[in-house]
Amino acid sequence: MVKVLRYCLWLIAMLPMVVWAATNNAASSTFVEGKDYKIIQSATAPASPLPKDKIQVIEFFNYGCPACNHFEPTLEQWLATKPKDVAFERVPVVFHPQWDILARAYYVAKDLGVESKITPAIFKAIHQQGQDLSTADALAKFFAQYGVKEQDFNSALHFSPGIDAQMMRGDNLMGVYQAFEVPTLVINGKYSANLGLAGSPQRFVQIVNYLIAKARQEMK
Repeated sequence: MVKVLRYCLWLIAMLPMVVWAATNNAASSTFVEGKDYKIIQSATAPASPLPKDKIQVIEFFNYGCPACNHFEPTLEQWLATKPKDVAFERVPVVFHPQWDILARAYYVAKDLGVESKITPAIFKAIHQQGQDLSTADALAKFFAQYGVKEQDFNSALHFSPGIDAQMMRGDNLMGVYQAFEVPTLVINGKYSANLGLAGSPQRFVQIVNYLIAKARQEMK
């Protein structure tokens, strides 16, 4: 009787894991090429060199994009627990003239080592607080709130040839990977998924995890 009781208790304890696994497998089994994700046909080789022994995941985004802002909290949660063999990179794209300064602001934040603080703060400032960050002066003052001197911000923004090179690289990657909707995530230069196809941030992450697993299997 005691053994039976212990077995029943073990089954109850295991039930959530079984349900989670069944749900996860059921969700991943429904992911269909052309419906939930795309294979990038034009990229015969990755336009961005793949890191050794890592699965590359590139997010195409912009601070000014409402859909990117909607996805950001879920993405940050995923980044906190992403697999160790995943190398993640953000690439800001410019679909509107006013997005150019925001894309450059991302590279300034990255070059100055404050990207992890600035990115969620800019999204919040633009989309929740309604701040106008469409000028260099406004951004310099905003960065100053996070420990970046206005002089250092302006120097990085206006006198860094590296930012122009990164902007050109971003434009090239966007074209090669056909990332014409944001946010889009590209996995190992082969698979592409976006929030529009996924339908929700949570399902978007499920699709990305599924594609990472496919890429991992192909690397073996």
